[in-house]
Amino acid sequence: MKRYFLSHDRDMPTLKEYSTMGRLSFIDLASHGPAGDKWNVVCFEDDHAVPKPEWQPFPTLVDSKTTLIESEINQEFLTDLGLTGEETTLETAVKFGAILPTMKP
Repeated sequence: MKRYFLSHDRDMPTLKEYSTMGRLSFIDLASHGPAGDKWNVVCFEDDHAVPKPEWQPFPTLVDSKTTLIESEINQEFLTDLGLTGEETTLETAVKFGAILPTMKP
């Protein structure tokens, strides 16, 4: 199951780390507008991959009731993607997948 995280630029993996983290993809939120400046959405495709401790996890995709507002994710960084915070994690992941197909749930 794919796992999603919010990461600041300073906490993104280096090339060397990236090669040992398994399959991952990311969206540079600044490329969609100023609200997400210096922030990224990271998606792990491998269950065994270990995220950096500084990364903020999104609620699990199985949780179809928790909205971004109810989670501990700072949804302000996601507003340029058209997300309001009322979306569930699954709806949010579908939105990420529309931007970057490798992130489709």
